[in-house]
Amino acid sequence: MLEILLVWFYITVSFLLNGLLIQKILDRLFKDIAFRNNTHILIKPILIGMVGVSLYAEFFSLFAGVNLLANLILILETLLLAIILRKDLRDLFSLLRSRVGFAELALACVSICILALISAGTTNLGDAYEYHMQAIRWNIEYGMVPGEAQVISRLGFNSSIHLLNALFGLEFMAGIPIHGVTGYYLLLLCLSSLDLLWHVFFGAEGRKLSFSSFFAFACLSYVFLGTAWISSPITDIPCMSMVFLVILYWMQLLERDENRPYPYILLCMLALYASTIKFSSVIIFLLSLYPIYLLIKSGKIRQILYSAGVCIFIYLPFLIRNVVLTGWLLYPFQYLDFFSPDWKLSKEVLEFETFLVTDYGRNPLRLEYEVSWLQAWIPSLSLLKKIIIVCVLVFLLLELGLLVLKIKEKLVRGRWLFFEAVMFIGLAFWFITAPDVRFGWPYLLFFLSFVPVNLGHYLRNKPDRFLRFMFRFSVLSGLGVLSLISLFYIYRSAKLVMDGIPANLVTETNYDESYRILGKGEGSTVKVGNTDFYITLWPGYTHFPSADKDDFIMRGESLRDGFRADDKD
Repeated sequence: MLEILLVWFYITVSFLLNGLLIQKILDRLFKDIAFRNNTHILIKPILIGMVGVSLYAEFFSLFAGVNLLANLILILETLLLAIILRKDLRDLFSLLRSRVGFAELALACVSICILALISAGTTNLGDAYEYHMQAIRWNIEYGMVPGEAQVISRLGFNSSIHLLNALFGLEFMAGIPIHGVTGYYLLLLCLSSLDLLWHVFFGAEGRKLSFSSFFAFACLSYVFLGTAWISSPITDIPCMSMVFLVILYWMQLLERDENRPYPYILLCMLALYASTIKFSSVIIFLLSLYPIYLLIKSGKIRQILYSAGVCIFIYLPFLIRNVVLTGWLLYPFQYLDFFSPDWKLSKEVLEFETFLVTDYGRNPLRLEYEVSWLQAWIPSLSLLKKIIIVCVLVFLLLELGLLVLKIKEKLVRGRWLFFEAVMFIGLAFWFITAPDVRFGWPYLLFFLSFVPVNLGHYLRNKPDRFLRFMFRFSVLSGLGVLSLISLFYIYRSAKLVMDGIPANLVTETNYDESYRILGKGEGSTVKVGNTDFYITLWPGYTHFPSADKDDFIMRGESLRDGFRADDKD
């Protein structure tokens, strides 16, 4: 735990200082103080800095391994920013002291320690051993290598989170990377939700029925759910945490009747960044249509160009890495075929990977079915997940009926309708493509929290006794389902905490120890060029370089030169 806390302190300082710098640049660029308000005053610059530091790691990986030198440059730059931005830091912490009381601070500290203790536990997710650890190792050793996905095709699933795992793993100090990044993303979601709920219950404004407070409760449900995997260097938790935060902050802006486009633009940048962690989350970027509309409406074409430029800058290293790793612009999307390097993966490989992603989401238990994949998908769900799916379907029907009533009474608000439409598109996209529940949580929990509050707002002032009863029932039903989810996963989180005492109070259970505990097999060895490759489906971190096949050859004498397919057949 102590090891994780030290890494989190390093991450926080670097994110915060870089976030303050980027925030000042964007404020001047758009001539608007966009992200400064009285809520989440510390979390938001950290999120902005997260994007900046991630871009730094991605660009650095284009030229060298993300290890000691990358950290030295980041540390020197952070120290320099601490000197330059010392007045901003004083103002920030002065505002923080005046706003955060002792009780809220104590709650935050307890949450941090609990999540750090769980993060220090055993890495227990199969995908981490299958390719995430190898991706981190390649980024540490070489940054990126042409045709890296020829070795293990799943290495083509490029993710910016692998670069942060390489950067903040501190492999040069620990000997093997510290897995603290995943837990840090979940921590930010936890603290943001707690901060909002604390001020709803104990703030000066008092308790109120708001969309964002209900969704903050849903975010905490996901925090409890995600604790089972935060010790693994996976992409799901960071990506979903970012999507949750974008939705949460967007709801707060709508509740404040925010009319300026700039706060929305910043959230769209965070949404775009989330898709560099896991491309399937790109649907949330549809929200960018709203600030574009605001800018066009106000005639600020220059700001549209600025926004487009920033978005291109955020996405450029991600696209470059895709091409270098696989030969394709967006892997495994085969229809954007612009390049033909000698290391390019075949269309057959892309089709197979697309099939695997879709098929696993629809049929994880590999059940036989005759008519529809729903015959296999439904039995694969746990009882709790079936309850959640049924409740979401019921709430969607209720929301549709409520929408009809609001249209008749001319109560529909365009901004909220657009926001809800994007959430529905996200839910539909998840369900149609790969309905693994772990990828659909933001949209499922959104409708579980949004619809009861929406019904409540509509019914609360109705004079009819039955409608007042329906108001209470709608709110309590939403709270009931979210509480059921939370209680189930709180129990599991408590067990993880107890398992970590005293084993992980100081240090973490590293990749090698986790590998030994889980008893993963080592496989065999094959020589490719002058290098021995481990041929195994579960390479982990230490077995480097590893491959899941032997139908590739080296493009040069060293691993840095990359790989291409063996065309001898």
